[in-house]
Amino acid sequence: MLPAVFSRDLVLLLGDQDVTDRERDAASMAQGKTRFARGLRFFAAAIDEAAAQGVSLRWQLRLVPGVDHSAVPMVRAALHELDK
Repeated sequence: MLPAVFSRDLVLLLGDQDVTDRERDAASMAQGKTRFARGLRFFAAAIDEAAAQGVSLRWQLRLVPGVDHSAVPMVRAALHELDK
């Protein structure tokens, strides 16, 4: 199923200031201490898995500068991506 998922166009938006987070369970914290760190790890894991399966990853990572866990600036960034 992953090759089909990796072949889809997807843009992962991460606010580069999304670094304040509550304490989470150990499994989540092992993936990164913040949402931003976990998002970067998620994307890196997708790159690694696509390579391991010998398929192309059509996903893109976009960092949204100066944005934390705020909905309005992230929606604006998403709308900008859709307008490309």
